[in-house]
Amino acid sequence: MKRNIFIIVFILMCRGVSPAQVNSSLTIDFKNPALMSMEIDRAQISVQLTKNFASGPVALSSPVLVTIKSNVQWALTATANTDFLCIDNALNTIPCSQLEFKSRLSGSTENVREQQEEYLSFAKGQAMTIARGDATPNEGLHILVEYRLVTNLKNPAGNYSLPLIFSLSPSQ
Repeated sequence: MKRNIFIIVFILMCRGVSPAQVNSSLTIDFKNPALMSMEIDRAQISVQLTKNFASGPVALSSPVLVTIKSNVQWALTATANTDFLCIDNALNTIPCSQLEFKSRLSGSTENVREQQEEYLSFAKGQAMTIARGDATPNEGLHILVEYRLVTNLKNPAGNYSLPLIFSLSPSQ
């Protein structure tokens, strides 16, 4: 019995003795750059207005889909730097303010702080905010931009063109 107790005490004593532990640390540093991307589902909208004049706004095709991916707060704007220019006669123009837009989201709105829910006219040379938001999900945020044109009989006949410049920039 004494021998068994001795063995048990010896085992317990040996268990408590372990080699010295040495610790060292490793720090992992990395820079996560600001990432932003924008995709627009088309490069052009072509509209054929009917010969039957109707006062009021005319919707221009289906909404344009803009996909935003960002890990920082962002703002999406569009700018018309000129009026509509007549391709047939350079002297004819139509004010860009006759083009209106609004935006809505396709999917969750949790990463968006602002969107243009009511139609708003473009102002020449002014960046118009389409939407503003926070970091997006990995699959991006899908914004639908709807356009309409307000025409009147004072607009000269012809084929017109207006380039819009979309910009995605960091926002506060």
